[in-house]
Amino acid sequence: MPLRAYSWMVVIAFLCVFLLGTVFAVNFSHFIGVDNEYDIKRILVIGFIWFYALGLCFVKGVELVRVSTVSLLSLSLFFVLAIASAFASKHPFWGIVEIANNGLLITAFYLFTISMKAIQRDSLNFAVYVGILLFSILTLVKYILFLFFLMQIPKVLTFMACYLVT
Repeated sequence: MPLRAYSWMVVIAFLCVFLLGTVFAVNFSHFIGVDNEYDIKRILVIGFIWFYALGLCFVKGVELVRVSTVSLLSLSLFFVLAIASAFASKHPFWGIVEIANNGLLITAFYLFTISMKAIQRDSLNFAVYVGILLFSILTLVKYILFLFFLMQIPKVLTFMACYLVT
């Protein structure tokens, strides 16, 4: 598979995972049966990065980003100090969780950099714009539906009428 096609698949999958973890997080957590939304988001992110990195193994023409020696030394020093700080803290578990979060973030940025180099800038800008627009519209619809179904409808209509008048 060419890198450009794979990169577009990643952009679409990222948009879907992003919407599933933000706008539809409550519904998805009830559907899966996990009570904690934070755990659902963590599973989504880890699964997305894992499948993304695995899929990148089967793509032709991948050019790895070169990282300078200074950047590697800085990252290594950061992780050594973070691990030392985590083990010296009152609750080492949460410090290690934050180190894992930072590692996931760095991995995600590195993988996205590889893929986004294959997409033309105008097309990528358009895809980001459509994604943000879709996110905004879905969030608006979610909260309007929340107002209609969880509050009394006359109060909502009164609120909307007052908002439209002002």
